[in-house]
Amino acid sequence: MGVRHGLYCLGCCWALMTLLFVVGVTNLFWVAVIAALVLVEKAVPAGPWAGRVAGLMLDSWGLWMLVVSQHTVKPIAVPPNPPGGVNARLPWSRASAGPAPVCAEAW
Repeated sequence: MGVRHGLYCLGCCWALMTLLFVVGVTNLFWVAVIAALVLVEKAVPAGPWAGRVAGLMLDSWGLWMLVVSQHTVKPIAVPPNPPGGVNARLPWSRASAGPAPVCAEAW
């Protein structure tokens, strides 16, 4: 019975479990917000409507974030290769240092 109940919970709530894991790793405040939303949805008589309103608000917020991010985020510019190749700036590269330095101390 326990395995069957666990599989049922996993099947119906996998998205919530994934969301709680991802959000819980980053910020416990959002876990509390999601828990309060689930509590309202389960305990209040108008819970199904509260869940629908919250879902509509979150969907609208997500779409708004997509639209705004398309206009505010600049694409990443890749700098051109420096003269002498991509390793020219590395201290151990012969392209940047010329001849190899000579050690003053003898072994």
